[in-house]
Amino acid sequence: MHDWSLEVKQALEPLKNNDNAIFMKAYMRDQYAFYGIQSGPRRDALKTLFSKQHLPKLDELADIVDELWSLPQREYQLVAVDLLIKQKKVLPESFLHHVERWIRQSHGGTQ
Repeated sequence: MHDWSLEVKQALEPLKNNDNAIFMKAYMRDQYAFYGIQSGPRRDALKTLFSKQHLPKLDELADIVDELWSLPQREYQLVAVDLLIKQKKVLPESFLHHVERWIRQSHGGTQ
């Protein structure tokens, strides 16, 4: 696993909230597993990783998003989307095939 993905895991796992996770999973009709981390605390925990000097290189981005996308907790897919949004100005047009694949791909959560 890429170091950036590992750092995301290390930042999010301590923030697990089982009560929120149950509510979030029910709200999403049991389609996804959750850690129960709301967006504000999730983004605060990852602020350093999203700073310019810690962002992954463009040639690593697809692999990192693949890793995050494959993890069962929905928060990881949300981090992957945040990462893509953060990098949107530097993504080449050729990157669209990856984005299409992620959209079509199973979310990695419970089914």
